[in-house]
Amino acid sequence: MSINRTVPFTYFTYILYLNPDKVRHICTTGGTILGTTNKGNPFQLAITNVAGETELHDVSDKVVENFKRLRFDCLIAIGGDGSLKIAYDFYKKGIPDFHGPA
Repeated sequence: MSINRTVPFTYFTYILYLNPDKVRHICTTGGTILGTTNKGNPFQLAITNVAGETELHDVSDKVVENFKRLRFDCLIAIGGDGSLKIAYDFYKKGIPDFHGPA
């Protein structure tokens, strides 16, 4: 799932369906084809308000809601400490997951 950052509070709603052609060169491009970021913790997502101030919002419930709505079976997290911590926090919210260090 990719993050749509163009409209506030519509995070985690854009789905990018993957097939062999789309992932053929993923080893050289990494998660960028998915629109992922290592600065997008959904438990503390920085959002700039209309006054230009940055506020932290917990949008993790929206992620869980979309995970269930899309009928995903498991979250596969591959990354470092930050990514795996976020995956573990989702596990504590009831999302089955698999952690794999990068």
